[in-house]
Amino acid sequence: MNDILSLEFSFRELGNGSLAREISVTMSDLFSDASVISLLYWKEGEDQTWINLTRRNDGTFRNDDEVNRYLTSGAYAVRSIRATDDLGGDVRFNEENLGSLGFETRFTLENLQSDDVNPTVETLQVSDFYFDTIEQLWKIDYKIDASDDGSGLQSGHIVELTNPTGASLQDWRYFDENGIAEETLIFGKYISSGEYRINTIRIYDEAGNSGWIYSNDLVSLDKALPYSLTIPTRTFLRLNCLCFHFQQ
Repeated sequence: MNDILSLEFSFRELGNGSLAREISVTMSDLFSDASVISLLYWKEGEDQTWINLTRRNDGTFRNDDEVNRYLTSGAYAVRSIRATDDLGGDVRFNEENLGSLGFETRFTLENLQSDDVNPTVETLQVSDFYFDTIEQLWKIDYKIDASDDGSGLQSGHIVELTNPTGASLQDWRYFDENGIAEETLIFGKYISSGEYRINTIRIYDEAGNSGWIYSNDLVSLDKALPYSLTIPTRTFLRLNCLCFHFQQ
């Protein structure tokens, strides 16, 4: 007798215009004590997602929650199922195992509101480091203008720096309703001197598409990177704005 008796996975349009993910798995009596099992799936070639399926009154394990309305169309696949049997064993089924049991693991989503286009950083302006003599802190000012013509820009974004030792320095900041962010990154008074780089600029749209900009993308524009910080004295450094315009 097979450990998995049935497997169903689909997306469904709801009456309120949202999109639901509907997953159902039936396990054999060897898993009668289990209340939850886990399933891993992905849009092929992209990020993987683990979800929990809970046992319902009819004995099936289900997940029927809503997902992103702008989820991208394409081929999706179940990659793994994990469950604990009545003896306490951790049982795992990979995509090949599921296929050998006769289950269809691949399916296609055709979403009429699918957003497959990445958001775009239009311009970036970054100041030199400067020392605020009143607050006794080092700072960098930056301005980003970003856009997305599909599902819309997520408000959160990250400008990530690396310090002279290569450690990541990052903070979550927010765009306004026009896709513009004017922010100040703040560092301690005794921050290490040396070379600081913009490593990534991370933006996303409401469909989950990313529009990351990497350091190489900035260097290719022949701009004065990396940004360097030297602290010989506690003096206020004049701002020199570096501006970047990104062409699609």
